[in-house]
Amino acid sequence: SYVNLKQNRDFTYLGGIDNYFYTDFGQIKASFHHDLFNVHNGSQAELKWRQHWQLNNIVIDLALASTWKSKRLINYYYGFRADENLNIHQTYQQKSGFNRWIELTTRYRFDTNFDILGAVRYTKLAESIVASPLINEEYTTTYFIGALYSFNAGDAFKKNYSPNSMHSILLCFF
Repeated sequence: SYVNLKQNRDFTYLGGIDNYFYTDFGQIKASFHHDLFNVHNGSQAELKWRQHWQLNNIVIDLALASTWKSKRLINYYYGFRADENLNIHQTYQQKSGFNRWIELTTRYRFDTNFDILGAVRYTKLAESIVASPLINEEYTTTYFIGALYSFNAGDAFKKNYSPNSMHSILLCFF
């Protein structure tokens, strides 16, 4: 069937709260974010575990997460509006869902403030996203290569990810 995708999706930001818990078994992050500009009024929540290991100047991070996406968020980005295709709009009924992902990041420390890094993430998409006629895969794989410069981070952040350290980070994407 014919799909009219002339309609653009408006850009928005998700804003919310992130909570970090530091344990002997790694870092746990719990977060909740909501559409700040009322474009889709959707929300998402995430629970993530991360552990890192360091050997001299090499840091390896492993992360596992589950990200819940609301029905409104999924509908906005993966659904159709009536003016795009009435038949699909009526038959594709979205619901909230969970994306699950695993990520491996490797960093090489040049000095206290500067790292180069590479990452790969495998995401298993929520069933409600996979059911969209716009999606033809059940997963995504994301690759990243970049540089990290930490202002005033010092060794506490580099080695221990200390929650007591104040720091700001600038990421450069290639």
